[in-house]
Amino acid sequence: MIKRILALFIIALLLIPQATVYADVIFGNEFLFEHADKTKRITKNEFIANGPNGYVSAKKEPGSDEEVYMYENGEVIILSRTYLHKGEYWGTWLYHGSAVDGWVLMNQVLVAYSLYDFIDENRNKFYTYTGNYDAVLSADKLVIWQWPGSDREKKVVDNPSYYANYHSSYMSKYTYKDSEGREWAYAYLDGWFSLSDPENKTNIPAFNPAPPSEKWSGAGISYWISNITALPKFPFVTFPIVGVAVLIWVLLNKSKRKQRG
Repeated sequence: MIKRILALFIIALLLIPQATVYADVIFGNEFLFEHADKTKRITKNEFIANGPNGYVSAKKEPGSDEEVYMYENGEVIILSRTYLHKGEYWGTWLYHGSAVDGWVLMNQVLVAYSLYDFIDENRNKFYTYTGNYDAVLSADKLVIWQWPGSDREKKVVDNPSYYANYHSSYMSKYTYKDSEGREWAYAYLDGWFSLSDPENKTNIPAFNPAPPSEKWSGAGISYWISNITALPKFPFVTFPIVGVAVLIWVLLNKSKRKQRG
């Protein structure tokens, strides 16, 4: 009896993770995984919805009428791959769960300026910070800018010491000085913060606004991808089931032999 309970427990352990993998791969963006070798990677990832009717409709797959989500114009859309369908480029994102699983027409989005563009444009101006973090550590809050002088929405966090320690440990070489002599620290994916005025008490102006958004074109494609392939549905389910069946057969046979003995 104990062995049978143990067998059921092992079965549960085997099936739960496999079911998760199967669901994530198969029931995610199926069209992407089935046509991966015909997609192209995009060098720019942040886009702004700009549909003709005030919104952008995300479809289940390129050319489909089935809508899975609707973006209001002005909303940011993260895209990483494109697919050419009947003369029109469609864009999607790579991972299931990271966003809506769908495709949008690339002629209905605008390329958005992001912190990565700022980094690319100013990489030769960065230097390693050797000063102190006294102003940050004594602050009650920290204002995070998308990039130094950004005109985009700012984020306010209540753990400035975490960012001070993070920058000093990992990002100290990503420090930027603006034309007014203010020093800025890069907080990785979150953005940038001022080392001298971390709480923005002096109301630093948006001295570096984003340039006007432009329409995307095929010239923004970088290269064909080859590291994503259509994943077989068979092994994810069949292999665990076969393994479980064999395990059950072995345990039950051992139990029967002992009972006969």
